[in-house]
Amino acid sequence: MRSQYCFGKWQSGELTAAQAARLCRKAAELRQTVADYPLDKVLRLLSRAQKRWQDPAYSLRQAAEKALPGVTGFSPAMVRRGLQELCWTFDADFLRQKMDAELPGHEGLGACRWEPLGAVLHVLAGNVFVARPVPWSKAC
Repeated sequence: MRSQYCFGKWQSGELTAAQAARLCRKAAELRQTVADYPLDKVLRLLSRAQKRWQDPAYSLRQAAEKALPGVTGFSPAMVRRGLQELCWTFDADFLRQKMDAELPGHEGLGACRWEPLGAVLHVLAGNVFVARPVPWSKAC
């Protein structure tokens, strides 16, 4: 039995095309709420999450380290390494650098704003819980 975590809730069963369409419609409905949320608050929240997940004593990290080997088939050492690698993606400086490169002029636009044009459904393989992109550079 497969399960998905969607909008704060676990759902069991295979993800059908109809369910995926409903998820995309719900994401579109929430678009303005997300667009209006202050970026600095998002970055502060992600920084707090990063600090927690970097701590091997954090209860959710310990639970993930315990559960993920059975779910993914990865060794406990690989799961620990994956969680360690995942933490850097929450880094506010990295995220701001990425935004500066991908969304030049995203700050100080006055009445203009960067907002999503629609919803994107991203499906990952069930046995891969983390993937590290190529190191970021403004030169790219």
